[in-house]
Amino acid sequence: MLENPGAMDILTKYKGIDLGIPYWIIFDKDGNWLADSQARPEGSDFNFKGENVGCPASSEEVNHFLSVLRKTSTLTSDQLSAVEKRFLRNK
Repeated sequence: MLENPGAMDILTKYKGIDLGIPYWIIFDKDGNWLADSQARPEGSDFNFKGENVGCPASSEEVNHFLSVLRKTSTLTSDQLSAVEKRFLRNK
């Protein structure tokens, strides 16, 4: 991370400081933030610092990851199911 110019600025802007790795962010084609690896309480906005799911393993973490994929991708239900099964093996 530190060897990538601007990485700390991005982590600071998107509230990823001190959350550990992996930490991921999904942007749209114009560079606008869509989602990240922070699981936040329902109804909270981007400014609430959530819990980093990083590489999901628990059911709750995988569910967060799947909800992000549903919002930001065109994966089919079969593809999402395959992702779910794979990440649940990380337990």
